[in-house]
Amino acid sequence: PRAVRASMGAIFRLPAIEAGLERVLEDVKSLGCRVIGADVRNAVDYDTVDWTGPLALLLGGEGAGLPREAEAAIDLRVAVPMAPGVESLSVNAAAAVLLFTAARKRRAINRAG
Repeated sequence: PRAVRASMGAIFRLPAIEAGLERVLEDVKSLGCRVIGADVRNAVDYDTVDWTGPLALLLGGEGAGLPREAEAAIDLRVAVPMAPGVESLSVNAAAAVLLFTAARKRRAINRAG
């Protein structure tokens, strides 16, 4: 209920399905999407990534991180750099930064091309 309220109606404008993570990842891969996982382990700076082309962004819980069953499907891990002493970003903040970056980079490509 909180997620529905927080979406301010946007949830009703997007198609939704109910499926397990493994099934979703199989489907995403079969469509030729790269899976980009937001994680601090073995990750590259999010701003150096090619955000164009088909992709799926996978975010884990703030405490637990990415689910183990997703490990094999992840093509690239990205992280949002933080100042020393900062423990973590909320998953909402990380998602906002990553999605905005992807949209910004895609707009730049569309304007140039």
